[in-house]
Amino acid sequence: MWEIVLLILGSPVWLPLIASAVIVVLAVYIVIWAFIAVLYSVVISFAAGSVAGIICAVVFISAGKIAQGFLFLGAGLVCAGITILLFFGFNQIAKYILILSKKILFGIKACFVRKGESK
Repeated sequence: MWEIVLLILGSPVWLPLIASAVIVVLAVYIVIWAFIAVLYSVVISFAAGSVAGIICAVVFISAGKIAQGFLFLGAGLVCAGITILLFFGFNQIAKYILILSKKILFGIKACFVRKGESK
């Protein structure tokens, strides 16, 4: 009986602490997934830069500005190369982040679920 009374009287202290701890853990988890989204956003931006560079090269060369056209062609090809390299690198990084995320999730689950203990 006293345990229930103490839980009710102590709830203004421990309830906000538990809620803030859950929110912090959730925020860390969201940041991990946002990092993966940022990695792939960088790859997409380099891919868009390569497409834009090649299109601008065609436009400038057809307009008679050959030097500027080759400048944009080179920039587009450099962006395409960086896109390919970053894509494979970021895939490996994302795989390791997903493994870390899975370990964090199972670690949190292990705090609440215990195997072999029953009352």
